[in-house]
Amino acid sequence: MKTVEMSVGDDGLYMTKKRIKLHYLLNGAMIWGVIAFIGTLAFASFAYFQGQTFYGLELIAYGGNTFKGYYTADLLRIEAGVCFASGVLFIVLYQSGFMWFYEKRSKLGYYVASIAIVVVSLIWEYFVVSIGVFDPISLINLLLAIVIFVYMKLVEIECKTIDLNV
Repeated sequence: MKTVEMSVGDDGLYMTKKRIKLHYLLNGAMIWGVIAFIGTLAFASFAYFQGQTFYGLELIAYGGNTFKGYYTADLLRIEAGVCFASGVLFIVLYQSGFMWFYEKRSKLGYYVASIAIVVVSLIWEYFVVSIGVFDPISLINLLLAIVIFVYMKLVEIECKTIDLNV
């Protein structure tokens, strides 16, 4: 079975199927980060239309739609915050992942971003499932972060076992 493709990466090493897949996954992390930023705007906009009334200049909201004892607007604002954090963290993951992949830099930024994504997504997913709702955004966050982690480990092992020098 052919392991090495005929293309050469930005680091001067041959691109294997695993290295190509990691490259695509990191690009996907950037795209997902941008989609999450758009989700931030959408959820914040939806929260505005939930019937809450703002009093005074403190922007304290009262009333509005509720779901199982929680204000819907508050849930949507928290979802917007999760989307914003996911967007920032996936862009950091993308950048630090490529810096490790092609420039042999430290994986610290990648690890920090990945752990933050997983923790935030797990906490929020646990909460929304506990009130009877499913959040696909947190699930996608978890799956994408885990798959990128697995492929980074596979590429790391592959680089130690196969001579990829041109």
